Amino acid sequence: MPTAARINATVLIADVCRSTWLFDTLGDETAARIVSAALQRAAAMVERYHGRVLRSKGDDLLCVFEQPADALRAALDIHSAPATPPQDPDLHCEMKVGIHAGALLYDDGELYGDTVNLAARFSELAKEGQTVLSGEVRALAEGFTTGWFRPMSEVSLQGKPGPIPLFELLDPGEQDEITQVGEAGLFMPAANRLILRFQSAETTLDYLLVRYLLGRSPDCDLVLEHPLVSRQHAEIRYQNGTFSVQDFSTNGTLLISRGEPRFLHHGQAELRGKGSLFLGRTNYNHRLEITWSASGGSPGISRTYS
Repeated sequence: MPTAARINATVLIADVCRSTWLFDTLGDETAARIVSAALQRAAAMVERYHGRVLRSKGDDLLCVFEQPADALRAALDIHSAPATPPQDPDLHCEMKVGIHAGALLYDDGELYGDTVNLAARFSELAKEGQTVLSGEVRALAEGFTTGWFRPMSEVSLQGKPGPIPLFELLDPGEQDEITQVGEAGLFMPAANRLILRFQSAETTLDYLLVRYLLGRSPDCDLVLEHPLVSRQHAEIRYQNGTFSVQDFSTNGTLLISRGEPRFLHHGQAELRGKGSLFLGRTNYNHRLEITWSASGGSPGISRTYS
């Protein structure tokens, strides 16, 4: 590629999932070997499909492709066999991938512009073993029919007019498990509204939610001042038709739904129906209880597979 040039290309960002948890669980040396092996393997897949790795920030890769279809093929191979720590076959080192295509500024080996920023955002939204991509990639991917893609919820991003439709790339190995509903098949999300209550405050989140942060820091959306609560303790997102909570904290998050407790530590759980959250081992202290109620239906009608 030329230096300091405007180009049109496809950006793929692959991120190692749960890398912090791996370091906490396995120790620095073992975790570093596992993460490095996962990144090296992903880089090999990128190069196999004519892509180029531009940089790595420790647990992710920034890659560029000329053809969107090559980026999708690389993503499928990245997910095909996650690295596994040799001493514990139950621990998996999976990756999540975001892909977007569009105009870029390429300067001295670096990429700049909204295309990179959106690919990074899609990678953040993806779950373990999942590739999230834009409608632009879906439309430009030669050789990939509509059956390769599952429509996801739309997201609203700061500075972007209107919601952005997202798609999940489906693994061909799972095609037999996916039944086409037909051209008029409808997908109705479990909820598109989430009501949070904490002490005397009530907040309503909807399907355009990007990120709702909970923690001790005054920068959080919901601030809970307690020594056992981390500064940025957990976040709530909306994706795949459901709201979910992701824990980042030192002391974990207790989730209670239908009377069943579940403890999250660097884990994720969906928020369906009604329930309660307790941050940082403040378990069952009702003054610090955060309750939720998820309701509603589809914000629109979209065709999908299920």
